[in-house]
Amino acid sequence: MNVSHMSGGPIKHFAGAWAKFPFVGSRAHYWHDITKELGALTDIAKGYRLFAAECGVLGGTTQRVPALEMGNWPKCKRCEAALKEAA
Repeated sequence: MNVSHMSGGPIKHFAGAWAKFPFVGSRAHYWHDITKELGALTDIAKGYRLFAAECGVLGGTTQRVPALEMGNWPKCKRCEAALKEAA
């Protein structure tokens, strides 16, 4: 069975939450912005932001490659479990 997935489009001013990052796996993850924690490393590329998912996956965004609304992509099971434990 072949299932097509679509995002809801780019998210402006993404600060963290459920999203699909281009080129990062086949599921939507729950992301937290960790750019400020890295300090000088992010000065290399202006507009680059680094995120860590609840499950430990890392991803980044730029002005040209933004985070995408999750649309109908399946959610990461590990992120879901981590959020339930935290609640």
